[in-house]
Amino acid sequence: MTMATAIELQHRIAPIEVPKEQEDTLELSFSSEEPVKRYVVDEVLNHSEESVDLARLNSGVAPLLFNQDPSLVLGVVQRACLQDRKGRGQILLAKKPKVQEARGDQENGIMKGLSVGYIINQEK
Repeated sequence: MTMATAIELQHRIAPIEVPKEQEDTLELSFSSEEPVKRYVVDEVLNHSEESVDLARLNSGVAPLLFNQDPSLVLGVVQRACLQDRKGRGQILLAKKPKVQEARGDQENGIMKGLSVGYIINQEK
């Protein structure tokens, strides 16, 4: 029996990719297998189906936060999947001024990335 080891919450920044836009939804990439410096080693996330648990993101309750602040909810993740070795998600945006402000910053090239929080349950 293998015992899963929980490691503290990690964050990873990814460029905002918005291949399809509608007024109230965004489709974007939130993670990839690009190496990220973590302490003294490069961390590479495995994006195989058996290595990623997307249950919370697909539950309809995972919020899109502004600057990781739980009091500033910009929207909610409607669905998430793995595609082309990347984590991808569809976000339903809230109808509030902060969303329009953040979206304008993204469209004008001021806000160029997003950060995703994740927990490594088992290292291989």
